Amino acid sequence: MFNLANNVYFKNPSNPDPEGLMQALEELDYLAALDNDGNLSEMGIIMSEFPLEPQMAKTLLASCEFDCVSEVVIIAAMLTGNMCQYKSTKKHHIHVQNQAFCHGICCKCHI
Repeated sequence: MFNLANNVYFKNPSNPDPEGLMQALEELDYLAALDNDGNLSEMGIIMSEFPLEPQMAKTLLASCEFDCVSEVVIIAAMLTGNMCQYKSTKKHHIHVQNQAFCHGICCKCHI
């Protein structure tokens, strides 16, 4: 099994920053993703199956305990997804469209 704690030197064209690697290992340890030997714990193995950052994977798993999975999934999707961007060369055009959009939302809220 791959031991994260003892594998500080990689055979890659560029080795990772040792301080960054130690910080990542400390974070994984804090999230209970590592066991005492530096291997992935059962929680770490489950977390690794999610295509998310470790903190978000742990949050998603913890949401089961607090019965708020759907809310956390929405938050995770909003934080990890690409933002839609509207590009236009005319700043005034964007400002007018933003005002119209916000006005439409505000009017619906007050009905």
